[in-house]
Amino acid sequence: MSFSERLLAAWYQGHPALALLRPLEALYRRVANGRRADFLSGRKPAYRAPLPVLVVGNITVGGTGKTPMILWMIEHCRARGLRVGVISRGYGARPPTTPWRVRAEQDAAEAGDEPLMIVRRSGVPLMIDPDRPRALQALLAEEQLDQIGRASSN
Repeated sequence: MSFSERLLAAWYQGHPALALLRPLEALYRRVANGRRADFLSGRKPAYRAPLPVLVVGNITVGGTGKTPMILWMIEHCRARGLRVGVISRGYGARPPTTPWRVRAEQDAAEAGDEPLMIVRRSGVPLMIDPDRPRALQALLAEEQLDQIGRASSN
């Protein structure tokens, strides 16, 4: 069993060693609450997209079906006549530059396996960049869209 599989099993089985992560959880909570306070107070400006953005995320560890949900949302929105694009952080991708437009003929090492699969299965325009507002702006510079789907952790 790989390390990631063992970690995932420990997470779902509530392994006692996970208690060692409590100090990190407290630190993460403090940083997240500080960032939230900065956005709410206006000290840090929040990006406002010029069109609706549907965020697909998860509240747990491991594969929870984000990619199948995004593929379903693409088809659902298209069936209603909407022009849809997707932005992604591009976890695991190694593009030459960002933002990077993912195209079906690219390699998974360059584009990321999940963004590439989404493009190949749906043909949707998809831009990757760890700076997701920048990815959205780059995608809108190339495409006329009505709605954006965003994968929150990939």
